[in-house]
Amino acid sequence: MFRNVIIAFMFFILNTNAGAHPGAHGPVDEKQAIYIAVETAKQFVEFDPGLGFGVLDKSWNNISTRDASIFKEGDGYYIILIINRADNKKLYVLESMEGEVYDANLTGLFPGLK
Repeated sequence: MFRNVIIAFMFFILNTNAGAHPGAHGPVDEKQAIYIAVETAKQFVEFDPGLGFGVLDKSWNNISTRDASIFKEGDGYYIILIINRADNKKLYVLESMEGEVYDANLTGLFPGLK
C-alpha cells in the first residue's frame, strides 16, 4: 500500500515537471505524448521508480523524441516505445490521452488494458 502511494506521488511530481506542455489539462497529441514519455524516461536515470526495472543507465539521458514512437493507442491511452540504442533496451511508457504517466516497463505489456 505504502509503495503504491510513493509511486503515485512520484508520477505526480514527474507530470508536474514534464507536463509543462500546451494542453496540460486537455488531450495531448502524439508529439506531446512522446515528449512527456522521453522526459519521464530521463527522470528514471536519477531514481528507481519502483516499477521493477530499477534505475536506468545514464545513456538514457541521451535519448530524444527521435528515439520514441507511439507503440499502441487505445481507449484513452497511449503506450509510447522508447528505444535506447546505446544499451540496446526498450522502455514502454503508459500515458493517458491527457499526458498523465501511469506506468512504465520493459515489456510493453500492461495487464487490464483493452
